Formats: sequence, C-alpha cells, structure tokens
Amino acid sequence: MTSIYMPNEHAPLLSQNYSVNRCAITYAVSALWYLQKGQPKQAIERCDQVIAEILPSHDTKDLVGIYHIIWPIIRVLKWNGEVDKARDFYTKWAPDGIENHFSLGVIHKPMCLLLKICDGNPDGKYETDDMYADIDMVLEFDAPDMTDLNFITDG
Repeated sequence: MTSIYMPNEHAPLLSQNYSVNRCAITYAVSALWYLQKGQPKQAIERCDQVIAEILPSHDTKDLVGIYHIIWPIIRVLKWNGEVDKARDFYTKWAPDGIENHFSLGVIHKPMCLLLKICDGNPDGKYETDDMYADIDMVLEFDAPDMTDLNFITDG
C-alpha cells in the first residue's frame, strides 16, 4: 500500500466515495502491528509518518475516522514512553467540538484525563487542586451505559 497510496491525491477521493478512508486507518493500525512484532522503532516511525503525511490530508469532517487513526497512535506513543508526544498529538489532532459529538464526546474527557495523569506530565507533578477537580469530573461524568437493554428484549 505504501508504494501506491498518495494521501494528498487519494484521501479526498476515498472520503468522497466511501465516507471513510480505510487506507489512512490501516496505516495508523499498522503501528500497533509493528509493536506486536517487537519492533518499537518502526512503530514510532509509522506514527510519525501518519502524523506528517496522512493526517494533514484527512477529511476533518470524518470524526470517527480521525479517532480510528488517533487511538493506535496514542497507544503506541504511550506504551513507548512518549506520553508528552501523545498528549501534544491528541491536543493538536482531536477535532474541534469533539466533546459534543454524539458518540465520541463520551471518550474525549477520559482521554484528556488519561493523558494528563500519565507519567511524563510536563508540569512535573499532578497538582492536588487539579486532582480534586478531576475526581469531581469523573464522579459527575454521565457516560452512556448499557443498563437499559429493553430494545433488545422487547422484540
């Protein structure tokens, strides 16, 4: 795929015709494959390639597709001790208004919190005032749950 996929040319066509750019997602997921093969250097290189070459041409209206790209990149960076890079990456590439998206908004706050409390916090330590505010946010966070499954049993 690397030899024929040209993000600047193919990304708009794929998005226009299929609503999602699975090539871009596959590039991002392949970073996890490298990690699973015990090749962390190649995994990081693939993350850098996705950030530099794939994301700039990705359709910004495809929020779900962007998140499919974001997740493996963050996982590879975080698992390889590059939490600061993962945090900066998420801050830059998480789409504006993601916190209000009907399906991805519920993931945004926990992701921000996770990246904030991971080792490598740029402030050097996790401030107590921040911790109490974050605990309040977590306790008040209304994540959708699957407790009301009547729609499955009613039919």
